[in-house]
Amino acid sequence: LLRHTLFHELLHAAGLVEHDSRHAELTARFAPQPSLRDSPVLQGFRARVLERQPLKKWNCEKCGHSWGRTTVKKPTSCPHCERRL
Repeated sequence: LLRHTLFHELLHAAGLVEHDSRHAELTARFAPQPSLRDSPVLQGFRARVLERQPLKKWNCEKCGHSWGRTTVKKPTSCPHCERRL
């Protein structure tokens, strides 16, 4: 994450101030963002965001399955019956 952030800021310091396709291409090529599973820092950010969310778990109205919230965005389907929510 440090390498990605440093490269991102160096692009801005070099004059590439817009977050356009060129910026994304260079960042992905030379210092790609780490995945959530590989970054304890990003995992910590996600945990803090989830703690502040009022909804702590999801319930499927169709099959009754209930599961704990692990993502910030709403799931699109039930992991048990796979029906759309």
